[in-house]
Amino acid sequence: MPLLFYRRPDYLRRDKPVWTEDNYADCVERAEACRSHIPESLSFEEIVRNRTLPPCSLNDFMDYLMYVEYDAECLQFFLWYCDYVERWRCLPQAQKDSSPMWDPSKIVARPESARSRTGSFNENAQRMTRILGILDTSTKYDGNRGRSHSSAASPTNFSRPKTAFSDEFQIAKARRDGQPFSVQPFREEMTRIVRHYISTSGPRQLNLTHVDRIACIQAVEQTTHPSALLPAFTAAEALLKGQCHPNFVRWSISNSNRPRVIFARVLAAVLISLGFALNAALVLSSFSRYLRLAPSLLWPIGFVFLLASRHGICVILHWNYKRNLRPWEQFADEDFASSPSSPSDEKKPTNATDGQKRPPSSSSSSSSSAPVTRVASVDPLQSFGSANDAFFDSEPWVGEYQQKSTWRKIFEVSITTQNEHVRALQSRIVRQALLWGGLISLALTAGALSAPELGVF
Repeated sequence: MPLLFYRRPDYLRRDKPVWTEDNYADCVERAEACRSHIPESLSFEEIVRNRTLPPCSLNDFMDYLMYVEYDAECLQFFLWYCDYVERWRCLPQAQKDSSPMWDPSKIVARPESARSRTGSFNENAQRMTRILGILDTSTKYDGNRGRSHSSAASPTNFSRPKTAFSDEFQIAKARRDGQPFSVQPFREEMTRIVRHYISTSGPRQLNLTHVDRIACIQAVEQTTHPSALLPAFTAAEALLKGQCHPNFVRWSISNSNRPRVIFARVLAAVLISLGFALNAALVLSSFSRYLRLAPSLLWPIGFVFLLASRHGICVILHWNYKRNLRPWEQFADEDFASSPSSPSDEKKPTNATDGQKRPPSSSSSSSSSAPVTRVASVDPLQSFGSANDAFFDSEPWVGEYQQKSTWRKIFEVSITTQNEHVRALQSRIVRQALLWGGLISLALTAGALSAPELGVF
């Protein structure tokens, strides 16, 4: 399975360059290439609908983007947009008519690109229509409905590009040219979204090209129709599906934290080195060569541990269907600590618009049957708020985890890996490690047995 040979993401950087059309085209290509490598049960659509269990739930995806990739704006905008499209569908026709679809002829000229990611406006409009098919329409719309059933076709891209002074001037000009209509539905909300995610001074600025940014601002000045933010939507889709989701699935396969992985690698290196040292001593001695089989038993154990640790997997934890708690999962919120949740809780929607708390993760500690739930001081699933960097700095677990000793981090609390599809991928990696570890050990053992006795002592 090609997924097993993915290169793990580089150490994450907060500062990211301004993206171009070619960057988005690369993301689209990667999304297509990764589609066959990720099980359907762990697809982007299933995760965004919140139909997957930890460690691949929607909450886990948001945590990953918040604390690992520092790209949470992507999913936050994505969830809002899907919820917005669904709410727009439920408006009376009279209100819809007051805010018509954005006319593509008014969009600023887009430079020609040999690898255009957006295609024609009509094609993008059809894509927006397909969002409705991805939305979970099996349940009747409710004003308090959350974003868990949001569409999966709308990813969001969000880095923090720097815009030149000339760009700021053109953005201001685009605002002056537009004529806002206060009678349009969701006008205030749309304006706040532009200030939060589209404007270059927004706290959760998306990593958009200059052309896309201007196009969105011009469109929102004229209409609140979802098509006004279509350029941002298509850019977001490319980043989420082409980069964030594949990296998240690959990261979720790991069942160990970094200190435990390093410990496993050191232990494996010690076992392998000890096997070589004992075999070398037996070759130099006058003892029977068949005694060399005893130290050779250290090799398969060492190689299996070493190969599995390349994917962040501890074999011992996997055999017990366990995984280490993430640092942000280790500090339970009192509101949820006494109310265990069931797998069905993962399918219940989360209303980020109303600022409700995230649903607890249904994970059980190895030493307790009560769920271990981490709730941020500010819910990352909320569409509006301060910059996500401020969330990380204000989290209480950051300082407490840093004060933990290395020994406690290595033997961290473990919980059951609930997602059977993740366990299946882990089993595949462990079987692969057993196969290669066994073959390497057999080759080394054969070489040790064939070596002549030197009889030095």
